[in-house]
Amino acid sequence: MSDRVKPVYARGFFSVSSDGWVNQLVVFYYYDPESYYAGLSPDELSKERETLKENMQYFLDQERIAINGKVTKARVRIVRIGLISTNYPFVEYVIDFKGETRRGENVYENEYEREVAEYPYEALWIFPGQVTSHSLAGNVKVFNNVLELTVSPGTETGGLEWIKFRL
Repeated sequence: MSDRVKPVYARGFFSVSSDGWVNQLVVFYYYDPESYYAGLSPDELSKERETLKENMQYFLDQERIAINGKVTKARVRIVRIGLISTNYPFVEYVIDFKGETRRGENVYENEYEREVAEYPYEALWIFPGQVTSHSLAGNVKVFNNVLELTVSPGTETGGLEWIKFRL
């Protein structure tokens, strides 16, 4: 990725199933003033996807993800690069992991390095049961089993974050 390509927004969709599978679609949107992505050949695009996959997997491997105290590892399954226009590319990541859920209260935990958000992002979590409590940086709204997170630039994120939900 060119140094001139800058992230401008990200959005994540997380679906948690009652059997413990968590499926994610995370999309990063960029400003690309030199049309770096638009100019890539098919071979270069394939290499770029592989590099992006390796980089995302590296960052996921630095996180501690647990469901009900049992640590699990997230895996990048698919990376897709697309264009809104020649100056606005996006990168989609399909990611999954499996934890062990149980009847009653469950807790999803994610611990990662503290950082300050450089661009706005949002996440939408859909759980198989009611969200009961949470500790997340940013603005959170809960609608029964759906949790909506909005993070503004300048927000300190990271450390230990968690969401509790009931099955």
